[in-house]
Amino acid sequence: MNKNLLYALLFLGLGGYYGYDTIYPEYAGWEIKITELQEDLDQAKRTAPRLAEMQMEEKKIKEKLRKSLTRLPSAEDLDNLLDLVMPLLAKEGIQPSQIGSKSVGAPVEKEVYRIHAMRIANIKDVSLPTIVKVLYQLRNYGRIINVVNFNFVKSPTKGKGNEDLYTLNLNIETYSYISDEEGEE
Repeated sequence: MNKNLLYALLFLGLGGYYGYDTIYPEYAGWEIKITELQEDLDQAKRTAPRLAEMQMEEKKIKEKLRKSLTRLPSAEDLDNLLDLVMPLLAKEGIQPSQIGSKSVGAPVEKEVYRIHAMRIANIKDVSLPTIVKVLYQLRNYGRIINVVNFNFVKSPTKGKGNEDLYTLNLNIETYSYISDEEGEE
């Protein structure tokens, strides 16, 4: 019987060791998790009084983003980029016959948006006040259009009242979000 008792104690000892070896590592990780959860709970308690304020701030940021997105042309609007700009030039009295060349560059993709470059070159016989008005119109256009570069060179011809006329070159760009095509908001 003594032998059986010895076997039973050995069996219980091995079983206890196996249980300790498999279960204890889980318990050791619990202390770290409890500490992390306590820190998260403390952070939540500190943030809770400002929750309403933070929700209002989030709402304002989302509204700003929504307004910004409405100022960016959609992919469909960008089928003919020059259609965005030509009416602005016409509004300031620049006729299509005055424009030497118009070109739209290939879009350059960034992380979440594309840059669409346009060049309108050799706009002949434009007065300085008209150049300023065109730049002002581009700046205040309903969509985002940036004037990247412009230059003007004095023309040999004179305008009404002997005013100086210039040849204007415009490099402008606009943007579209890549996510527009994927249906994301």
